[in-house]
Amino acid sequence: VEQRERFSLAGLLIACSITNRAALPVRLSRVIAQRLLASGPFQPGVQDLLSADPSSSSAVDSVRSMSAAEFSQVLEMEGMPPTTTKEQYLDQLARDRLASWQLDCLRAGFLRIVPQQQLAAIGARSGR
Repeated sequence: VEQRERFSLAGLLIACSITNRAALPVRLSRVIAQRLLASGPFQPGVQDLLSADPSSSSAVDSVRSMSAAEFSQVLEMEGMPPTTTKEQYLDQLARDRLASWQLDCLRAGFLRIVPQQQLAAIGARSGR
């Protein structure tokens, strides 16, 4: 519970800095910013994973270069439908890695200051 509270407080701090126009000496990744400002469900994809974690590119390249037989074995081991494409598999991998409880708690703290209704307005102004 203590870790969840810390992430929530961090989200609250980010929101306070935005609403008070006070810069924080923290650089947020694009994925974190998208999660905080999302007005709908957060659906990260493989490009989001690569931008958040460049070291995952070797895993992505490995999946993309697998033969059909090798990929079929991976799907079987993972318990995924055999009709799953490599890109669907990679998108699921991105969601598993990026749609985490940490980001959920960060967003919950953020939303204590910036109401959900305001997120749509922020997204519209920024062209999202």
